Amino acid sequence: MVTLITGGVRSGKSAYALTFAPTTGKKIFIATSEPFDDSMRIRIDNHKKEREHMGFSTVEEPIQIPEIIKSQESNEVFLLIDCLTFWINNLMHYNMNETAMNKLFEELIEALRSTPSDIILITNETGWGNIPDNKLTRNYNDILGKINQRVAAVSERVVCMISGIPMTIKG
Repeated sequence: MVTLITGGVRSGKSAYALTFAPTTGKKIFIATSEPFDDSMRIRIDNHKKEREHMGFSTVEEPIQIPEIIKSQESNEVFLLIDCLTFWINNLMHYNMNETAMNKLFEELIEALRSTPSDIILITNETGWGNIPDNKLTRNYNDILGKINQRVAAVSERVVCMISGIPMTIKG
């Protein structure tokens, strides 16, 4: 089953996603964020500590999420991908062009459609705020919104977190 958990920043998405983790079996946490500054390093370390006691193996991968999904050939694997928001940030940070991004998006959707693993993907709803005053941020919001829509379309379940409260909007 593919599940997308969306919502605002600090709405409880990651903590809620962890509640779906099985108590046994192989659990892989795919971390997409990169520590570009000290504050981010602290946040990443705190997240690692939070899930260590739950038996997760952590794979830090800022770009090749589809490859990791495709490499799992068992329905006994639980994948938690946190998060698409940072993934898009990374693609833009490394100046990936639109053609390469679209190819990666197609690979992600195909991997989600074909995987036997249970997968939870986390993302943010960045379009709930003001319209950004600069082109880069507007472009980022547009790209993230498009991939969120595509992942939601292939997900069996979509949950929106608001103030720590899960609201199932699909499945």
